[in-house]
Amino acid sequence: KNETQLASIFGVDFAREAFRQDTHEWSEPIQSAYGWHLVWLDSIVSPVTPPLDEVADKIIARIRQDKEKAVLAERIETLKQGYDIIIDGSKQPGAAT
Repeated sequence: KNETQLASIFGVDFAREAFRQDTHEWSEPIQSAYGWHLVWLDSIVSPVTPPLDEVADKIIARIRQDKEKAVLAERIETLKQGYDIIIDGSKQPGAAT
């Protein structure tokens, strides 16, 4: 994992400290949101940017997916304008009766 990915799981401070460690040595205990950890780095590999032709299909699919979500959200907002929406909290699951 890269530092950003590790930070999204264990927190920014943990990721920053983990990536400061030397390879092939145990770290001092490092705290995360989940507790304390000892970290062993086997190796640090420089990121590689894949050629566009290898990821083009994924990029196109993601753009289409994002556009579909945006269109759906816009349609829902348009439909909601034609209705009065009232949320009755007493009928929510777990609400007192």
